[in-house]
Amino acid sequence: IVLAAVATADDALAARAIADLGAPADRTEADLLLAAHLALIHDPEGWIAAPLDVERFRSWLPGDSSWAALIDGIEFMVAFVAGRSGVERSWWTGETDPAVLEADTARRDAIEALVNAMRGRGTRALDALHRRWRSHGLDTEPLFEVFILHAFVLVILGADDERLRVALRRRIAVARAADRQDQLHLLALADAALHLGRNDARSMFSSLQFVETEPRTYITIWLDLLRACAHVLERDLGGAAELLQRVDRVPDSWAGGSFGAVREIARTLFELATDQPTIASRRALVAAHRASEVLPAAALTLLRLAQTAGVPTDRLLERALVLAETADLPQLEPYIWSLRRAGDRIGLRSLEVLTPREREIVTMAMRGIPSAEIARRLHLSVRTVESHLHHARTRLGMKRSQRFADISPEASGPEPVPVLQAHGLLHPRLHTG
Repeated sequence: IVLAAVATADDALAARAIADLGAPADRTEADLLLAAHLALIHDPEGWIAAPLDVERFRSWLPGDSSWAALIDGIEFMVAFVAGRSGVERSWWTGETDPAVLEADTARRDAIEALVNAMRGRGTRALDALHRRWRSHGLDTEPLFEVFILHAFVLVILGADDERLRVALRRRIAVARAADRQDQLHLLALADAALHLGRNDARSMFSSLQFVETEPRTYITIWLDLLRACAHVLERDLGGAAELLQRVDRVPDSWAGGSFGAVREIARTLFELATDQPTIASRRALVAAHRASEVLPAAALTLLRLAQTAGVPTDRLLERALVLAETADLPQLEPYIWSLRRAGDRIGLRSLEVLTPREREIVTMAMRGIPSAEIARRLHLSVRTVESHLHHARTRLGMKRSQRFADISPEASGPEPVPVLQAHGLLHPRLHTG
């Protein structure tokens, strides 16, 4: 009754049933009741209305070292998401404790990996995953909660691996056959986020259609945000605006501030799609600075979107180097390298001789955007754009026949860059094999 009430968001019934049950009789009941309590507190208002009573959970199975180790991990995760201090304590060293069950060690490692990924500690996150992969691969992981946490870690860090996509689709098929709607909600969320990193709106909608029942509020919020991004990629701006208006009601601080950071990505995408590059660039830079403290991976994505919006390379490089001082992201080093290569090709400081409008137009031209498209986005005539490009060539000492797209190492089309992972070199540690 408790689990059914939680699944259908009947929190009053769930609370009454939990009270009637009292303390669990064994580990199986303890696991089920813990899952119910966690579901009840995940909603945006839940952190205040129903704080997690960790000590109560510990008292369920006194003297059980394995259960205590799992509760340590839960406490660590909840403290991080709630933004409480003291999260930095070293609660887990990776040492093997024979009294702790293998499954509980795997759960604890997965929680550690997720928190580290959110904090921008890529190497530490992947090390935690690899401890489990020594005995179980991603696609053969027997514990669903461990698999889904591993999948989210890889998505956050920018993995784009065929085996991850196949593993998610296989799990979706199994969950559908077993009618496990609770698992389908999380799998659809991870799969859609993975395809968002590839700008693949069609696959995103395909993933989201597996959600056949109304999820808990905290999952619905993330699903709405992903749907908004998919609508932007499909140029359905009306549908995107409606969904963004809905998720705007959620506080920026929710989920440890990570939700606010990802929502800024969606807003920036929307502004790029509605031909507002100046507004998009400002939003992306401000949001990247804020995200560097709560979700560094989102900060990197926002810098890439700022690049699409026309922010000069030297300014992006400066921001990326600052981010690298505190974040260990597999995709960050290749991005910095690409910015430096762009600076070597044209001379970063040379752009300072251009006027702000010339710099904006040149940056877009360097990404391969045609003059007609630049004119349309900036509400200028094509002749005016060509005049600015001509003057910029003169100031930069370029030949009249030289194209800006030819000297840019990152020339691409006018489409937005990938959202939750970066195009280009994939760090070898991200391969899930």
